[in-house]
Amino acid sequence: GYYSGYIAALAAESRLPSLVEASFGVADFPGGNVPFLYGGAFIAYLALEYGEGSLASFLESYGATPLAYLSPLLPGLGLDRSARRIYGKSFPGLWRDWQAYETERFSTYREKGLPVSRRGWSVDNFLTADGQLYYQHSEPRKVAAQKQIRVRRLIARDLATGEERTLFRSTAVFQGPMRLQSGQLYFATREIRPGFANRDFNSYGYAARLYRLDLETGRKKLLLTDQVRSFAVLPGGEIIYSRDREEAFGSEVYRLREGERPQLLYRSDYLLGDIISGDKAMYLSARKDWQNFSLYALPLPGLQAALDHLRYENSPPLDPALLELEVLVKTPFQESDLYLDEQRLFFSANYEGVRSIYSFDLAERRLFRLTGATYARLPVFQAGWLYYLGLSPAGSDIVRIPALFEPVDIPSEPPLEPPAGSLSIKELKRGGYGDNLLTLTPKVLYPLFGLDSSNWGISAGAGLMGVSALGDIRYTLNTLYNFLDKRPVLDFSLDMNFLAPLTITTRFHTTETLSFGVSLELPLFRSLSPGLSLLNLGLRGEIFEADLSRKLIEPFLGLFFRCPWGRLSTVIGLPLERTALGSSRDRLGLLLSLNFDIYIYNSGLELDLSGVYDFEADTWLIAAPRGYGTGLEAHQGGLASLAYSIRLVKIRAGLWNPAFYMEDLFLKSFFDIAFNEAGEHQYSTGMELAQEFKLLAKDTGLPLIFQVGIALTREQELQFYIKIESDLFEGIL
Repeated sequence: GYYSGYIAALAAESRLPSLVEASFGVADFPGGNVPFLYGGAFIAYLALEYGEGSLASFLESYGATPLAYLSPLLPGLGLDRSARRIYGKSFPGLWRDWQAYETERFSTYREKGLPVSRRGWSVDNFLTADGQLYYQHSEPRKVAAQKQIRVRRLIARDLATGEERTLFRSTAVFQGPMRLQSGQLYFATREIRPGFANRDFNSYGYAARLYRLDLETGRKKLLLTDQVRSFAVLPGGEIIYSRDREEAFGSEVYRLREGERPQLLYRSDYLLGDIISGDKAMYLSARKDWQNFSLYALPLPGLQAALDHLRYENSPPLDPALLELEVLVKTPFQESDLYLDEQRLFFSANYEGVRSIYSFDLAERRLFRLTGATYARLPVFQAGWLYYLGLSPAGSDIVRIPALFEPVDIPSEPPLEPPAGSLSIKELKRGGYGDNLLTLTPKVLYPLFGLDSSNWGISAGAGLMGVSALGDIRYTLNTLYNFLDKRPVLDFSLDMNFLAPLTITTRFHTTETLSFGVSLELPLFRSLSPGLSLLNLGLRGEIFEADLSRKLIEPFLGLFFRCPWGRLSTVIGLPLERTALGSSRDRLGLLLSLNFDIYIYNSGLELDLSGVYDFEADTWLIAAPRGYGTGLEAHQGGLASLAYSIRLVKIRAGLWNPAFYMEDLFLKSFFDIAFNEAGEHQYSTGMELAQEFKLLAKDTGLPLIFQVGIALTREQELQFYIKIESDLFEGIL
């Protein structure tokens, strides 16, 4: 019900996005969900209005025309042409019809709750106690052109005064529920770990870091790092948590005592999605394979027997009947987001296609509904008020309504069944690595067009790419013809991580001169938590020049640090060339690059440093400060740049045909200085306007920054410049 709930919230306030906004994925809520949310709703409307078969006809028509290649720049010649052929209207016309349909469908939709929080974007979890509301909130903030950060905070709000204070700032995503016990707030953040059986994430996966925060002193303590799905806190402070089983479907349930290692209580065939502890039982949102999450109870005598069982090393086997789950509410729908208040178990479910809040009376075994047509999740009941998570055009926020309990029947739809003809394990044939290699045939063929903005040279050609079934080998081959230089250009790259987390990259290209290179990168440490977040060790080798006479070996080290208000990254390289190793020259240098970002609300302070130290007095060219045409020659030297950016105007407007979008306009003030060992200096100060663009209606657009600046140099000369930064254009115009 999330997508339909958000569409309803937009339609009720006449805030449905334009076709341009939906195509380019603007920087407002819902962020990365844009293609699925709006694209899914639009396609569903076309299927409803014109029949499901019309979509297949449209895709067949569109995929068969070479004009489809022009759609990213000129949708009118590709997408709109096929749409008119099948639907009788262009995409802009169909989009307006969809907006009218959704506006009519949700014409009576109104959010009846009273706003409690007014932050928008994402509220992850919340709870109330003693007149305080505790909630987790995350939102992106743009601090410079094409640069944003994610602000994640745990916030306490006084419900009487509305005063808020931040209890915890996180660099990682909040994960799982929050629990409150005896003045201690328990919550978790996501963490990254190696050792998982995948290649698409380079053998990494996610775990959770479970914290305890003392609300009186503000001190927090890390209790556990594990693959925690959910947890409950018992009155004595013991923690019961679940994690997914690795060898089969279901969960493992552990007991955690402070200062001790987690102890396995039992393994279950149920996947436990949520756990909450009560006086008489532990209540669960759980499911078996091919079922949805339903509500169950685990009586405390059974749980206590399992806890007691851990105290004795030679105990007889625990009777499984003690841990049998009692069914409370079981339907084909999803029941989740548990909250317990005495004899009422609150939860959310999407009965009738709407995510709503329900209450199950544990004594009377009766079901009650508390919300109606509005989207509602994460119930909290206090002093006659129901708090829940609702939706508005700005995102998700906490609202409250008087708690009115309407008795309803438990849905009686038949249970979900596994699909007929499921593949049997006995029918599978184990393959070898050779079978994976046989899948490397090209998967994608695409046209290419290039423009070098430094000399306006045009290139055109085609490329192809492929990937193995396991995703551990990927390649691209691009072939172009440069019409200015009248020569062919070849670019081939091969990425391999079959030794994950070690990544091997090979590249051969003839863009400016012949070059063949191989690099190896190994992450020694990764983390999502504050502090050191990446330690990368690598080795690069390259053979280059027209006659392939240069041979380079370069070990390098990368470090990345993060905190809630900034981040720092640095790369150190040691390029080495030796005639004894076949190179045409001897060279040994030390290269350093450093970037330090500090975020100040909706602005950013950035420090960039790059430097070189050559051990053999060889000459390097230092990058030029803004306002200079060429940089300094140096044996030892560097470039430092300090810049402060602030957003001037939030534009958010564009065109469908031709496809482009203007986002935000930023003002940047800067100071650049370059220096070398001879005491020579180049420096400049100035300001520039940076306008964010997105070009090409494909994959939410190609980011581009158009910059106009003025720099006052050391020689008291004013220099104006125009600069474009993107993956498509490079250099200064």
